[in-house]
Amino acid sequence: MAGPGFGRRDIHRQMKMEVAIRPQTGVQATFGGTAVNRQDATNGGASAVLHVACGIAEGAPSTQSVNGKLQHSVDGSTAWSDLGVAIPELTNDTEDASSPNINLSGKRKFLRSVITIAFTGGSTPKIPFAATICFGGRE
Repeated sequence: MAGPGFGRRDIHRQMKMEVAIRPQTGVQATFGGTAVNRQDATNGGASAVLHVACGIAEGAPSTQSVNGKLQHSVDGSTAWSDLGVAIPELTNDTEDASSPNINLSGKRKFLRSVITIAFTGGSTPKIPFAATICFGGRE
């Protein structure tokens, strides 16, 4: 429902996309994204969805997994803790997935994505991946 000054076709006032992890190629490891101030979002950042995508794995691994989750922090640099919601595990090439909507009421000011990549077998396997956070709603 649109409030004062919000048109039905004015999507940039209803949601905002933020780069969580820029496209890159990763080896087996855990990658922490850049801190995003959710309260700077055009709409106040009352809820969020994490979207993660991966490309084609190199190095012929027999299995692969890309897992993503969101964390929050008071200052954007210390004491990160999990929000308890994750994306479905990505196990095949060129997959993507989104988390369920996360209610951010009462959560800390800064969010970041965390991506964990794992492989079995292969010769120095790696995989391209990226993450985006979509903010929506008013707080």
